Amino acid sequence: MLSGAVVAGNGGSSSIFYNPANISEAGNNSNLSLSAVMFSWRYYKLDNLLGDGITPESMAFVVQPRFITYVYNSAKSKFTFGGTVFTRIHERTEINYTLQKEIDILKGHPGNEQYNAYFDYRNRFDDTWVGLATAYEISPDFHVGISAFVSSVSLNYLRDIENSALTTSDSSIFSATFNDRIINNFNDFRVIFKVGLSYKMAHWRFGINITAPSFLVLSINKKLLHTQSESNITYQGKHLPDYTIFLTSEGKDVISHSRLPLSISGGLIYTIPHSGSQIYFSLEHFFPIKPYLLLEAYPHPETPLGKFKQKWLSIASGSRSLTNVAIGFSWKKSQNVGLMLGFRTDFNYLKNYDMGAYSNFEILPNTNSDNYHITGGAEFTIFGQKIVSGVEFTFSNVKSQRQAANFSDPVEFNAVDKIPLQGVLQNTAELHFIAINLYLSASLNFGGKKGKGTAGK
Repeated sequence: MLSGAVVAGNGGSSSIFYNPANISEAGNNSNLSLSAVMFSWRYYKLDNLLGDGITPESMAFVVQPRFITYVYNSAKSKFTFGGTVFTRIHERTEINYTLQKEIDILKGHPGNEQYNAYFDYRNRFDDTWVGLATAYEISPDFHVGISAFVSSVSLNYLRDIENSALTTSDSSIFSATFNDRIINNFNDFRVIFKVGLSYKMAHWRFGINITAPSFLVLSINKKLLHTQSESNITYQGKHLPDYTIFLTSEGKDVISHSRLPLSISGGLIYTIPHSGSQIYFSLEHFFPIKPYLLLEAYPHPETPLGKFKQKWLSIASGSRSLTNVAIGFSWKKSQNVGLMLGFRTDFNYLKNYDMGAYSNFEILPNTNSDNYHITGGAEFTIFGQKIVSGVEFTFSNVKSQRQAANFSDPVEFNAVDKIPLQGVLQNTAELHFIAINLYLSASLNFGGKKGKGTAGK
């Protein structure tokens, strides 16, 4: 509920992720922390995505466990140990659109034709982390820690576009068609290490956390498919060649190079004297990743056909340099009740990013939008146990994005984008995104002094 502004401390069980040096905050006891998204509502509105005035929408409801952590801290040792399983990203977006209208689109056939358009988009992305951490107390005011995670990333992506123009007479049926389908699936397991330290002095606390670049240990369920076909298309009075391209690669024939960047985060906490209030600030800088092939099909091509197959199927990625910030505020109303507020940025890693030599390759779906999160919640201590309840509001808006298709002004052959039965793709799409998450978490203490473990920060 402090929006992750807890690199310097007070992150409770989530310190395993934000700064492992602070898991020793469990005090002279051990605790089990549970956090769940009790209610999650997400809404996408995509103005002009499929043509002027065509605005598909997507809405989803999700209920899921979010964070399970156990911290063991013995009063006889300067070491603290922790283990966790948490869902870092859980995305579900589905858009399905159909259109049918009477227009004159085929120049070689007088009169109107029945124009048909179909767009299907499905994106399911999950990133689950399992980790262990340990912290060491150098002095009561100075702690260091290290954590190791295995990240399981799963993607199931489909984008399907189908267009046709149909005309009939008493004796025959004529149709012009265009189809384009992409399927990308994979499940990668990556290892990530974090090293952190924290220091306290008077009314101040400071923290630093370094997240090493990930490295891939296993990749399974890989599948790439890209099909495209067109028939009976005429341009400038000449019949264009009919064709069908059907290429697919899966399993060991696809190489994954999935990676996360190096990042360094720093934070501070200031305790306002005699007020029971604290102000939190954190920032995290992500270093860039040069353009690369995230999923590589037909590696090391030597012939023109091999190069075409690699470009047709492979998926490019990369990451720009960026810095996110988070601020938080907490007020201890009484020994058993506290209130928290927070705000953080979530800037897009591909916004204005130059893919360089891979600019003509496909990339994974990306809205190029910057997200902003506002959080608020309350913490209660009941019989020595911590309960946190709160809400997170997320919003973003991005303009001047390239359309995924143009069904509103179709022509028989769009020579600018080389796409049949669609209009010229414009940079007029606009994304509106709103999400509301309701959280409930609990920290259950075992033995020793009660009430020092905190969940859900």
